[in-house]
Amino acid sequence: TAHCAVGDIYDYRRSICTAYDRRLIGDDILARYVGVLILWERYGEALQVLALAENGATARILNLRAFATRHLGRPDEAIGLYLEALRIDPDYLPAREYLGEAYLMQGRRDRALDQLREIESRCGHRCDEYADLAEAIGEVPAAP
Repeated sequence: TAHCAVGDIYDYRRSICTAYDRRLIGDDILARYVGVLILWERYGEALQVLALAENGATARILNLRAFATRHLGRPDEAIGLYLEALRIDPDYLPAREYLGEAYLMQGRRDRALDQLREIESRCGHRCDEYADLAEAIGEVPAAP
C-alpha cells in the first residue's frame, strides 16, 4: 500500500494518492480510513490524516488520535485526549477501554480498574470493551 504525502489519502478504487477533499470525503470515511492505518500500525500517518478532520472535537476522532498517540509511546498525551473524548461523550466505550490500557502502560492498575467498572456500569460484561480491558488488566469476569 502506498504512503501518501501529508494532506493526501489513498484512493483504493484508482490505486493512487489523492488530495483530501472534505466535500467528497466526510469525517466518517476519514475515521474509517484512519482505522485501517491503525490496523497497519501506521500511527504517525494516522495522526496526519486525523489533522484533516473537519470536526476534530468528536469523541470518535479524539479517541483515534489518542489511540495512535498512545501507540507512538506517548501515554500521558493520549490520556489527555481520551479524557477529552469522554468529556464530550461519557458513554463512548472505546475511549474508556483504551484509557484503561493507557493507565496500564503507566502502571496505574487502579485507574484501569476504575475504567473497567465504568464500562461495566454501561454494558455489564457483555460488550467487547469490557472483555478486552478485563483481559488486559488480568481480571476474569465473574460468572453470570
